[in-house]
Amino acid sequence: MFEALKSAFMANPTAQGIGLFALCLGLSAFAQKDDKRLKTILTIFTLIMGLHFLLMGSFAGAMSAWISTARTWIARKSRSVYWAMFFILLNLVIVLPRVDAWVYLLPIIGSCVGTWALFREKGIKMRLLMMCGTFCWLTHNFIIGSIGGTIIESSFLVMNSSTLIRMWRDNKKLLLQPKVLK
Repeated sequence: MFEALKSAFMANPTAQGIGLFALCLGLSAFAQKDDKRLKTILTIFTLIMGLHFLLMGSFAGAMSAWISTARTWIARKSRSVYWAMFFILLNLVIVLPRVDAWVYLLPIIGSCVGTWALFREKGIKMRLLMMCGTFCWLTHNFIIGSIGGTIIESSFLVMNSSTLIRMWRDNKKLLLQPKVLK
């Protein structure tokens, strides 16, 4: 397995290095319980991953990541359904027509699900939908040979799951607390 990773890295060290750098940034994203902080870290992460995907030869991945960069930044301040639809349509109009293999549909699906999650949902439901998008990105990254991207999305699954469990436990504690009547 180590030889396969070494071979993949040596085939495109610049792209893989950028992907591994993004990994360092992205690892803290889903550990955040604060939605705004999560979105800020994801903004920087997607910007760098767009460059990584472009260098890996995945135009669909790069464009979806860069659309996600703008989307995530705006989602920090807005929950507008109009912004959500705008970014979903951008993915469908700009990226979809250039798809020439099924694997490149995955970033589009992942980005669209993530867009809805960031603009229209919050808390646990937002993270569950983002997990669905993560599965799409993970599959894409694995198939195109992105070391950092595969590790990042795998880490997002683990970290997001851990955060979801903590949030669920916090909500459960709140529900179990006796209500004081005033």
